[in-house]
Amino acid sequence: MKRGFNTAFTFSTIFENGSNEIKFADYLNKQGEKIDLLRFSGGTLSHEYDISSDGYGNKKNKYLNFCNPKNYIYNYVNFVKLLNHRPKTIYCLNIHQLFKDIKTLENCLLPLKELVRLLGDVYAVELGNESFMYFSRNKNKYTYICNLLINEIRKIAPNALISAPTEGCNSNRGNEWNKTVNKLQIDAISPHFYINNLALLNQEFIGKTSILENGIYTKMDFKVICTEFNFKFQIGNRKTANKETTKSIVQAMERKAVDMGFDAMLYHSLLQESKFSYSKYIINQDYALR
Repeated sequence: MKRGFNTAFTFSTIFENGSNEIKFADYLNKQGEKIDLLRFSGGTLSHEYDISSDGYGNKKNKYLNFCNPKNYIYNYVNFVKLLNHRPKTIYCLNIHQLFKDIKTLENCLLPLKELVRLLGDVYAVELGNESFMYFSRNKNKYTYICNLLINEIRKIAPNALISAPTEGCNSNRGNEWNKTVNKLQIDAISPHFYINNLALLNQEFIGKTSILENGIYTKMDFKVICTEFNFKFQIGNRKTANKETTKSIVQAMERKAVDMGFDAMLYHSLLQESKFSYSKYIINQDYALR
């Protein structure tokens, strides 16, 4: 099974703390870190990502058809090239803007074209991040947009796996969403797992990779590329969840993924400031393991 990280906010965090991707890559190389896969631009962050803007983009995005040299995608590419063990990329498309204006399709695909041009290929392309949370009431339009994207992705990155997000099928919304995803001409699904109780492990892992019919779970016939997983931090357990507890649950999730034959598991996330809960590495002034 391949292992990696979601890079959400990695590059804004680096620069806001007076560092750069060169120093971070050097630190990881010295740690002997070997990463199979990295996800760009991130999860929720991808909902406003725009290659024509500075950094990751923001609510003032214009979604123009050009590549801004100050965009973090170029820092990401440089970072990947600097790592001794060079990871492959999973690119998460920003499909939110397409629901507002389908004419921004070219802008949506520009980052993928740049990643292929600069890195030679990508491992996988996600049809949005946790899209069920936003488009479950408009599944027909989601399907329409995905079909357009799938056709173009196959041209740009013919070797890339195409994946779509899934939800737990134990709810009616999740089950209907998974049925919609199951009809797409894709190669993989991308569930996310956040657990703080091992009693929920089977429910989460089976539910988010299956369809429920008459009380029977039917496994979806795709590769499974989990693009986010971690211990589920909540307001009540942020202080009480010690490292031993969180580590044991994360390891149990990884073992479950191996047992179920998952293709990949990406930890959320690679780097954050220490005041946040989710990351393997932290930065204040210097880099460190959390």
